[in-house]
Amino acid sequence: MADQDGSIQLGDVAEAIAAIELGKPVRELDSQERKRVYVGLYQVHLDTLDEVGAVAYDSRSGDIRATEATTALADLIRHIEAVCGAQETG
Repeated sequence: MADQDGSIQLGDVAEAIAAIELGKPVRELDSQERKRVYVGLYQVHLDTLDEVGAVAYDSRSGDIRATEATTALADLIRHIEAVCGAQETG
């Protein structure tokens, strides 16, 4: 999200997350793998992320947009991943 200009559709975000979680390309995902992530985002996570300002989510259109906080959160997550990755290898 932090690297996107404009909005992204919920279905596209769900596919990207499922691919990352399962470690395979989007084109290899089956409908159940997509649906599992989509439902979690739709029913729980996106409303919460919208409420705290991490993203802007329009539930009617399914559009998700970055906010001012999105980039800062993405940078924090990358930092945590780097630190945790360094600890695992070191």
